[in-house]
Amino acid sequence: MEQGESQKKSSVRLDVLDWGTQTVFWDEIEKCVRESMDADEITVANALSAVRKRELCAIGILVDGLFRAILLIRYVNDGYSGKKAMLIYGIHGDLPLEDWMEASSALFSIAHAQGCSKVIANTKQESVTRLALAIGFSASTMLEKEVQYG
Repeated sequence: MEQGESQKKSSVRLDVLDWGTQTVFWDEIEKCVRESMDADEITVANALSAVRKRELCAIGILVDGLFRAILLIRYVNDGYSGKKAMLIYGIHGDLPLEDWMEASSALFSIAHAQGCSKVIANTKQESVTRLALAIGFSASTMLEKEVQYG
C-alpha cells in the first residue's frame, strides 16, 4: 500500500435469520450443523428441526452486506449458579481474524444485552479452538465417553 492510501475497514453485522432467510441459506445451516458435531442422521435432523422451531437461533454474519458465516446459538442456564449463558452450538464460515474479532464483539454485546454472564462453546475442531483463543475465550477440557446400553 502506498503512503497516504488508507485501507478500507470492512463492515461486519450480525443478523438473526428470519424464516425466509433461513430457507435461502438452509444448505449453509445444514453444513454448520454437520461440521459442528459428530452426529448421526437422527441428531442432525433434530438439530435442524430445532433451528426451524427457534430452539436454536441462526445468526448470519454479514461483511460489507454479504453473507459470509453463520452461528447457531441457544441460551442455557447453569443449574447450580443460576446464571444464564449463550451457548455457541455451531459455527460455519471463513472470515479473516479481524472480521471474526468484530463479529465476536457484536455477539458478546448481544449476550450481555440478553442477561448472559458468559459465552460458551464446545468444539473438536482445532481451527475453531485457535479462533476462539484469538478472540479472548479461555480454554478448558471437556471429557466425554459414549456408553452403550444392552
